[in-house]
Amino acid sequence: MPTKKKINWTHTAKIEFNEEIIYWIDEKENYAYAERIINETEKALSFIAENPYSCTPTDYENIRKVFVLNRYIIFFKINQEDIRILYFFNKDDNPKKIKLY
Repeated sequence: MPTKKKINWTHTAKIEFNEEIIYWIDEKENYAYAERIINETEKALSFIAENPYSCTPTDYENIRKVFVLNRYIIFFKINQEDIRILYFFNKDDNPKKIKLY
C-alpha cells in the first residue's frame, strides 16, 4: 500500500475553492450541489494523497491535475514532504486566470 502524503492548500487554491462553494450556495441557492462539490473534492484529495503519480501530468515539472465532477480541475505539485494544492479551477473560467507559480 502506498504511503499517504499530506495535502496542503495554497492560499489562492483555498480562496478559489471557497468562492466556488459560496457561488453555489449564495447565487444559485443549490446547497446540494455545493455539498457534492465538497464531497467529490474530498474524494479526489484522498486519491491524490495515495496515488499522486496516477493523476494527469501537465507541462510543468512535478505538477499534475485531477478532474472533479467533470467541471473542476485541481492542480497540484508533488513535493518530497507533501502535496501542495496550487489551484482549484472551474473549467468555465478563463484559463489565463490559472497561476501555478
